[in-house]
Amino acid sequence: MPDKAILFLYEGETEGEFYPPILRDKRGDLRDKGVKIKMKCLGGNFNLNAKVGDAISSFLSNHKNCYLFVFVALDREGGRDVEPNISPDLIKSKFGKYLKSIDLIIATQDIESWFFSDIDNIYKFLKAPISKRNPNKYANFENFNNRHLSLLFKQFGKCYQKGRRVEGLINNFDLNKICAKCRDLDEGIKKMQKV
Repeated sequence: MPDKAILFLYEGETEGEFYPPILRDKRGDLRDKGVKIKMKCLGGNFNLNAKVGDAISSFLSNHKNCYLFVFVALDREGGRDVEPNISPDLIKSKFGKYLKSIDLIIATQDIESWFFSDIDNIYKFLKAPISKRNPNKYANFENFNNRHLSLLFKQFGKCYQKGRRVEGLINNFDLNKICAKCRDLDEGIKKMQKV
């Protein structure tokens, strides 16, 4: 029987800091099953069909006789009514039997929206005085995005920068809480664990 592998493709550097600790925590079952996980940055939310197709092609050419399950983590760049600019079925149609699935893990509006689901730890990271905190404002976290996070940081004398600089913030998060609150993330992790 062929080996199994997960190719986890993510949009940019911020996702590159966010997803590894989640996958380290959640992939124990996969390791026990002998499933390999390879992560790759897509370098932005544009030309996704071609970039995902190229990543799959490269992986399959280097891993013969391996069933591949692809997960693509990206930002919706708007509310739930905005369709992602990727066509998994079109991409899948170009590959043979070894590409088993392409699943999307879509952050509505962007990955920073999910950060707001753990607003208490954002406030702690910012060392915000308790009297100045308003966690109820962010209860519907999908209504907020990276611009709102930048404004919140600025309110407490800090500067939010996307990319590799978010590691300190991410280290303060309760990632299990974020996974539980963010439906699309939770569903994606559960699909991954079933591979």
